[in-house]
Amino acid sequence: MERAMKNAYRRRISRAVRKAASATKSVFDAPFRRPGKGTGPQAEFRHELERMRGDLEQRIFRLEMLTTRPAIEPPRRDGVRVSVVIPTRNRAALLERAIASVTGQVLADWELLIIDDRSRDATPEIIARAAADPRVRGFRNDLESRQVGSLRNQMVREARGEFVSYLDDDNIYYPHFLAAAVGTLETNPAVDLVYGALVHDDPPRPASPIMWEPFDRQTLLRRNYIDTSTMVHRRRLHERLGGWNEELSSFEDWDLALRYTSHAPAFPVAVLAARYSALDIPRMSTSDGRREAYALFRSLWPAD
Repeated sequence: MERAMKNAYRRRISRAVRKAASATKSVFDAPFRRPGKGTGPQAEFRHELERMRGDLEQRIFRLEMLTTRPAIEPPRRDGVRVSVVIPTRNRAALLERAIASVTGQVLADWELLIIDDRSRDATPEIIARAAADPRVRGFRNDLESRQVGSLRNQMVREARGEFVSYLDDDNIYYPHFLAAAVGTLETNPAVDLVYGALVHDDPPRPASPIMWEPFDRQTLLRRNYIDTSTMVHRRRLHERLGGWNEELSSFEDWDLALRYTSHAPAFPVAVLAARYSALDIPRMSTSDGRREAYALFRSLWPAD
């Protein structure tokens, strides 16, 4: 059925592109009406257009598959089911948006643990306002030289939920993510980690704005497709397999995904999990020392 749907999307996109070409003759007519092989600018433009068309149909197909599959949404119950961890530093405006995406979840049985890493802006005030909701707890780190993984580990030790998720302060959750993730974990006791899709407009990753694919450990060893803000796992994994690697300044989410799937495969939940918009603001895990961090990561997880 998926192949039939994919072919239908391909035909639909082809018709749309031909219609657009006919309507904008000054730009599109030459590439479409002169299909010779050629090597000039027109051939290059035609090749680029075909590449863009293929990319567009893949995006539409992937988005349709993600948004039309029904999510497993568990019934409400008393107590905390999932603990959401947000580390933050000097990003007051972004933090408000991230908090709102948690409080707006369809699943209401969550707690939010926010740790402020020595912020000097309005972050403490924002956390204090958010803590008016008893499900929100704020913490502050006043120690120097702590990696973001160390901050997350501290929050997991404070967590009360059976499940744990992580949200970077420059990301937002989609409303149904926690419900779908928790529902999947509760109905599949053999599954310890699930992940959804990341929607992004990050310039270094232009191939697709939706990062989501079936789980394959060999592929995961080569490249990471499970983002920090799209994973939810059982809290017992932190106790059994250890927490975030506090030596890694980058690639710590990749390391965690590999360790937490070493005994059992992760489950890809067909749901939009989080959105990341590229901003001209440095991330908590900066590019400084990224090369050294990758070398350390590869010493732990060789590619072959």
